[in-house]
Amino acid sequence: MASMQRREQAKFWHDNTLGQLELLRATYITHTFAHHTHESYVIAVIQQGGESFRYRHNRYDAWAGHIVVLNPGEVHTGEAIDEHGWTYRVLYPEVDILRQAAWQATECDRHPPFFSQVLINDPLLRQRLLYLHQVLENPDSSPLERESWLMWAMVTLVTRYADGPCILRPAQAERTAIVQARAYLNDHMCDNISLDDLAAHVNLSPYHLLRIFKQDVGLPPHAYLLQRRIDCARQLLRAGFSIADVAAHTGFVDQSHFTRRFKKVIGVTPAQYRNNLQDGGPLLR
Repeated sequence: MASMQRREQAKFWHDNTLGQLELLRATYITHTFAHHTHESYVIAVIQQGGESFRYRHNRYDAWAGHIVVLNPGEVHTGEAIDEHGWTYRVLYPEVDILRQAAWQATECDRHPPFFSQVLINDPLLRQRLLYLHQVLENPDSSPLERESWLMWAMVTLVTRYADGPCILRPAQAERTAIVQARAYLNDHMCDNISLDDLAAHVNLSPYHLLRIFKQDVGLPPHAYLLQRRIDCARQLLRAGFSIADVAAHTGFVDQSHFTRRFKKVIGVTPAQYRNNLQDGGPLLR
C-alpha cells in the first residue's frame, strides 16, 4: 500500500557558486542503480525507508538517519531494501572541496581525505548536511551563506571520520581580523560577497575566519550580513521609503526575496511592519 501511495521523484541540479557541486533529492521505490562510479565523493543522508548497495566487495543496508559516504572512483550500486523504497538527499563534492576543508581546518596535508567508514550515525553531522542541502536548494540563500555551510559540513565530516590523524586546529582570537571583516561586510552590504573574498581581505583561511568570527560576534558572517541588511531596511521603512526601494537599497534580489527574509528575522512582513508604524503602534525590537 505504501509503495502505491508514494511516487518516485528526483531533482538533480548543480550549484554554480560552489564549483559545479552536484546535488540530488530523490525518492526511489523500484529504481535500481547499475554498477557505476563517480569522480566525486558521494555523501548521502537517508531520510525515509532504506537503501541497499554494494560497495568495495560488501553489501550495506542504510536506513533512515544513516549517512552514507563513498570515496571517489569506487564502484557501487543502489536499490530499495523493501517495497517502501527510500528517500534521500545527496551531495557530490569534488575532491578539491574536501581536500581544502581538511587542509584549512586540521593538521592534515593536502592529500584527499579517505573514508573507510561507509555508514555513519551522527546527529550533528546529519543536521549540518541536511541544512546545507536545503540552503543550496533555496534560491534566496546568498553565496556567503552557501559557502559557509558547505565549509562547516565538510570540516565536520573530515575531522570526525576521515582516516588518519586529522586534529582540529585551535581557534585563535584575532580581534583585528574580526573588526576588519565586520567593516568589510558593513561597507559592502549590498554586494554578493563570497567567503573567499572576505577571508582574503583579512588574510585568513575561510574556515578559520568562520570559526573566530562566530566565536567573537555570535553569528557567522552570512547571518551577520543579513542582520545588517534587515537593520538598514527597518531604518529605511521608518524613513518612509517604499518596500521596493528598500529591497533595492539593501542588497536583496527583489521585493519577494526581501519580504521572505524580513519576516524570517522580524516575524512580520515589511508591509505589516510599515503599517504598524503608520498606525502608531509599538515598534518591534
